[in-house]
This record gives sequence, C-alpha cells and structure tokens, in this order.
Amino acid sequence: MSQSVQGTIRKITLESTYGKTRKKSVILSTEDKYPQTLEIEFLNDKINLLDNAKLDVGEKVEIGINIRGREWTSPKNEIKYFTSLNGWKIDRTVGLTNATQNQDRKEANVDLPF
Repeated sequence: MSQSVQGTIRKITLESTYGKTRKKSVILSTEDKYPQTLEIEFLNDKINLLDNAKLDVGEKVEIGINIRGREWTSPKNEIKYFTSLNGWKIDRTVGLTNATQNQDRKEANVDLPF
C-alpha cells in the first residue's frame, strides 16, 4: 500500500544495523485535527535518499510511504502483529510558501539560454 503523509520533523535517528538490514528513521508530527507522531523508517538504499535530503528538525515535509504489516509467532506460540511505515520519497515543497516557490521559479528561469 503506497500513500504519503505530511508533517513537521521532530527528530532524525542515527543509522542502526540489524543483521543485513540498515535502518534510519524520521519522527514526524502531523498537523491533523488530532495530530499524530509517526516513525517513518528508511531502509537500506533508501537511507541515501534521507541523507541526501539534508533535512532539519522543524522542517515541514511530505513523505511517500509504504505501509507494511507482518505476523510473528513467539516461542510461547503467541501470535503478534506489527505494522511499519517505510519511506521511499521526500518532498520538501510542502513547507514552502507561494512567495518562496515563485522566487525559486524566477531564479530557475534566469539561467535559461532562450
């Protein structure tokens, strides 16, 4: 399932390794009527996407996510269910005002040869 979520970055965790899996997370607060605090995980090669974005705490972003779920049976034969949000895309334009976006467009057009 692919969706996106918008919010303000509260924290970016350090990279950790579990076996062959590398993980780095963004803690995001939504601005809904009932705000939510979400952990969005970036795994393996998607960590580069997060690192290259050079995000800051307090920045408003939209993150493309996949919702993942799994079942796990404990050694005591208890069944537990886990859900995770895996990030695959980051859009920073959510936090920009229209004036900022217009200025960016003007600056982009300055270097055009035609």
